[in-house]
Amino acid sequence: MTAYELLSEPIRRYVKDRKWEKFTPIQSAAIVKIMTTDNNYVLASRTASGKTEAAFLPIFSKVDFNQPGVQVLYISPLIALINDQMERVEELCSYLDVTVTKWHGEASAIKKNKLLESPDGIVLITPESIEAMFQNKPNYVRKLFSSLKFIVVDEIHYYFGTERGVHLQSLLYRLSKINVGKCRYVGLSATIGDFTLAKEFFGQPESTKVLIDNTPKPNKVEIKYFPSEPLQLSVDLLKDLYKKTRGKKALVFANTRTLVENASVKLSQISELVGGYSNYFSHHSSVDRDIKEYAAFFAKHSRYEPFTICCTSTLELGIDIGNVDTVVQIQSPHSVSSMVQRMGRSGRGQNSTSELTIYATNKWDLLQALACWRLFEKGVFDISERIKRPYDILLHQMLSIVKERTEIGAEELVRELHENIAFRDCDIDSAKMIIRKLIDEDMLEEIGKKLIVGLKGEKYFDAGELYTVFWSSFEYEVFYNDQAIGSLCPDTNVEIGMTVFLAAKMWRIVEIDNERMRIYVDTASVGDAPIFKGTGGYDVSYEVEKEMSEILFDDEIYPVLDTQGAEALKKLRVEYNNYQQIGHSSIPFLINNDSISLLLLCGTKAEKTLLWLLRSYSFMHKGSGHDKEIIVYGDLDKYRSTLSKIKEIGTQYEKLLIQSIEKISWDSVAKFSIILPQKLQVRLAYDRLFDLDTALKVIREMLDGCFDSCIN
Repeated sequence: MTAYELLSEPIRRYVKDRKWEKFTPIQSAAIVKIMTTDNNYVLASRTASGKTEAAFLPIFSKVDFNQPGVQVLYISPLIALINDQMERVEELCSYLDVTVTKWHGEASAIKKNKLLESPDGIVLITPESIEAMFQNKPNYVRKLFSSLKFIVVDEIHYYFGTERGVHLQSLLYRLSKINVGKCRYVGLSATIGDFTLAKEFFGQPESTKVLIDNTPKPNKVEIKYFPSEPLQLSVDLLKDLYKKTRGKKALVFANTRTLVENASVKLSQISELVGGYSNYFSHHSSVDRDIKEYAAFFAKHSRYEPFTICCTSTLELGIDIGNVDTVVQIQSPHSVSSMVQRMGRSGRGQNSTSELTIYATNKWDLLQALACWRLFEKGVFDISERIKRPYDILLHQMLSIVKERTEIGAEELVRELHENIAFRDCDIDSAKMIIRKLIDEDMLEEIGKKLIVGLKGEKYFDAGELYTVFWSSFEYEVFYNDQAIGSLCPDTNVEIGMTVFLAAKMWRIVEIDNERMRIYVDTASVGDAPIFKGTGGYDVSYEVEKEMSEILFDDEIYPVLDTQGAEALKKLRVEYNNYQQIGHSSIPFLINNDSISLLLLCGTKAEKTLLWLLRSYSFMHKGSGHDKEIIVYGDLDKYRSTLSKIKEIGTQYEKLLIQSIEKISWDSVAKFSIILPQKLQVRLAYDRLFDLDTALKVIREMLDGCFDSCIN
């Protein structure tokens, strides 16, 4: 039977009414596999290849919606993505007479209550809303979700290697324990670098298969070079960016909210000066929801009017904003996956070309952008790391389960969490240690042999702090007259009389109401982009930085670079011409009289680890990993001897490294780390911030090739 023939009659009618001539490759494969097997599937295919329909067409054909309870659960990382998918899913379900319900903090309370009274159909939800249901409506969780047949996780790659991913894995396990039948899982992703993580995510790797559509998508990529300050864009860059986006439907991504506001306001000013259009928007977490929704609505329904939306990752995922002519990235993307995801926002039509322009603002930024592009050309993605020993999420889920059950024995709680796939690396003794700390902190209270939520724990629940495992920013709402326009942090860079950029406009602060947590503004003609908290650093993978090292020491000419970029790369190669790169080492080096200069190009976490290891042997260094160039003081013999010692000790050095960082406070590593016992705080910090395996790999490479050659 063909994929079309396998579908139910109502779904075939839906396809026919859409006048689809054929299915995309991922749709055909998914329909056949989901309809004819009992496996779980991860559907990996480029942006705009129809993954949502690839999942829902066979699922809706296979499920008997006359059965009681919610049958299909769709989980999304973003409320905006749920709102966006709602219309598509409702249209499809109209052919089945099936109810679709959104469940999140902004959804209709009336429709939620109706679902609680009569559970059925499909629910679209975020992980945090599932958590809130376990905490606040535990009896309804079983009533709603004990009959699930399918769980669909959208943008599944978004969860890999993150606290939020561990949280979702735990929630999926908890849902599986209340399910009376077999529930299957389907994950959707446009960018997956490690299929092992994808197969393991649902806790059933043996029955989880990955369907990959490698159909190439035409693309046009260019990398431009305009030196700029970290949080300010040069005039030349802005002029070129304006020309690039003028008259087009454009998305301009930046890595920080500060740069987003800087770009949106400055582009709007340039456009006003030359009599251009006024459709400039900013879109990030500190812009008011209504303004963001209007920007997305305008983009989606703008047939003829051009626009430019400057944004962070808030528009990276699959929110439908219609056809986009071009995508711009200011500064290098964080990763290959991020670059591909953002590039895929343009050229979404069949046989159309995705267009991406990257504006590099310093020499390392240029090299990183080029490395991401070259890895993409090779079909190589960054490898996400599975979080080891997620003690912070373990603590969070302990509190959640106690809240859900009202009371539970400590041994039962430990046993249940030990069986949870999300915590397979957390030993029982550590779990008991966390329970004891929670009791000492009055987060839990022990009555007889039962645990209940303590007074301090109740305060956390009442404040809603335990719905999420990520940081909640402490920001004041910003109002112009009675209209909310966004939020700002009330720190030293916000004061009365100051002018700021927000929501692509300029404002002057006229009042700060600390009691109501509000800032009132008036319009202004000049201003500066505020420095948002959280602005700045991110980890770069080993794969990207190793590629940077290889580009630096080859002599290849890259047509993707503009004239300035090509010249900058040429100068960069000359600047480090005396550095040596022998064998497979990703760290080029230069031997000086009393020091060694290193280019740390082995991934952010491995770089930190290597520096900690050297400091533990009393090596002093100058420079920072941000600039890549480090000067380590000491002669070559001592340096080589030290690396040999580290190599010999190998992974046993983990204990020594942990001991060396124990005296430093690590309570800010994760949201709940401050509550953990100090020993586990340090362990958590080590796992999140350091990468001993890669550091040892780099050390072996240096010893096996580079330094032997230098001495000989």
